[in-house]
Amino acid sequence: MAPATKPVLRVAPTTAPAPFDRDSPGDCILRSSDGIEYKVFRNILTPASSVFDNMFAIPPTVDVTEGATAVLPTALASNIGSAVEMINMFDKYDIKTDSSSLRAFLQSVTALPERATVTEALGAYAMAWRLNLKEDALRASRYLHLVDLHDENIIQNLLKWSGSVHAMLALWDLRVRREEAIHAILEVIPPSSITCSNHRQRVESSKIRNNVRIHLATPYPTCGDVKKFFRLRQLVDTTASCTACSNLTGGTRTLTATEVEQGAELIRAFPQTVKWSRK
Repeated sequence: MAPATKPVLRVAPTTAPAPFDRDSPGDCILRSSDGIEYKVFRNILTPASSVFDNMFAIPPTVDVTEGATAVLPTALASNIGSAVEMINMFDKYDIKTDSSSLRAFLQSVTALPERATVTEALGAYAMAWRLNLKEDALRASRYLHLVDLHDENIIQNLLKWSGSVHAMLALWDLRVRREEAIHAILEVIPPSSITCSNHRQRVESSKIRNNVRIHLATPYPTCGDVKKFFRLRQLVDTTASCTACSNLTGGTRTLTATEVEQGAELIRAFPQTVKWSRK
């Protein structure tokens, strides 16, 4: 029968006396089998022992959970996922953030309307908020007017990427201000400009508001002619058989100069960006 293995005695490590204690300027700790720790210099052990020389020639390996692109970025962040991974790594290891490459990426996302998907714009907005880049956050928020703020996945991503509930609250505040501004526009552009009294309430409540909302969802709306901008004449398809409505949409009733100017001014002042209140 094989002899029983002698149990290893485990003891709490203790510090050796000076000059090998914790106050020593040494760069390596040797721990003896009985738990005494000696703080020594590698450059003394290396020439004295080929074993230590070989041991110290191999640098220690530190396993990290991040991918290679986050550990050593070789190019500009190419998507929200890589940008988030880089930011998380900066936070985790307390690395001073170099936002130059990330900022260039955020700006590339919102450079052209056709290039900014909802996910990219949401990520760019959240990242800018997290990095305290005010102008980038304001610009990115222009692309989020139609994002579903009731979608649980969108909310979770926004909170995770931005690291702040205030980023989400700012979008909700923008959405409320836009709805209030739409109401002001509808007071300037009366339903009587496109419908007769019999169809006025139905068209106003079901179509005009949504039409205004959609046409003001573009990041940078411009308006020369209020009526053409909102395509108001296209809203009366259901009342095409109504002679009174047809006469109005045919041009019998036109917006007054005051209505046109007021409408254009409201569009110019329409809320397009969040209010910056980062906390």
